Amino acid sequence: MISALPLDALAHARHVTRRARVQLRRMPVIVGFWSASGDLAQTWRRLESVGADRLVTSFATAVAQVESLASGLTRAEAAQAGSGTPVPSPPAHA
Repeated sequence: MISALPLDALAHARHVTRRARVQLRRMPVIVGFWSASGDLAQTWRRLESVGADRLVTSFATAVAQVESLASGLTRAEAAQAGSGTPVPSPPAHA
């Protein structure tokens, strides 16, 4: 879970997401873009291009996304989540 707040939130979130994707290849990357305004579709495209799997704009949605991802993993999958293919998904806006 990457948390982004203004000033320069998008640039920083993209940088951290890119680094997380390289180091945690199979681990889903959720970006919490708090105080989001403007074109969220464009924000999503920019974050997805560097490896984000989910975009959330509220804490409640972030919790729901983490719970959803966690419930879908077996214990063995969770233990091996450090390398492999990312989990693709559309953004979760709320």
